[in-house]
Amino acid sequence: MLVNLLTNTKAATNEEYKKVIKQKIKVFIFIMILGIVTFAFAIINELTNIISKDDFMSGVYNGIGSGLIGVSIALIIKNKKLLKDESALKKSRLYSQDERNIFIQQKAMRCASIMVLVFSYVGMLVAGLYSKAVFYCFWGVTMLFLFSYIIFIFYFNKKL
Repeated sequence: MLVNLLTNTKAATNEEYKKVIKQKIKVFIFIMILGIVTFAFAIINELTNIISKDDFMSGVYNGIGSGLIGVSIALIIKNKKLLKDESALKKSRLYSQDERNIFIQQKAMRCASIMVLVFSYVGMLVAGLYSKAVFYCFWGVTMLFLFSYIIFIFYFNKKL
């Protein structure tokens, strides 16, 4: 669903939608590269101990990296199969452009954004009592969210 936000899903025909699917494949390739970099970082750190020997964080990086790689490969295969099947392509195009589905995705993203903002703010307040480093991380996430929200309001007011 997040990939739909990163790609243009407007397509009146199957031929136009094939271009959308090809864009999505490029996004999945980028995500796969991020997974490879994350996984490689974890392996290199385990072998050379550049940062520190922390088995938990090494496992987290290995898991995230291999998860991104696996999911990306699966979605690339799924989308390549979709490009070959005209009836499935049409069904997918209609589903992705259904106003109800788009509204659900937008509503879910709005609710998730509010939750991230609220939990970052609460985390910032609690972390301020224990750790300045964690406080500044939460503060940075909160400020990044708020500033990007304001910037996008101005952007979309001019664009739409």
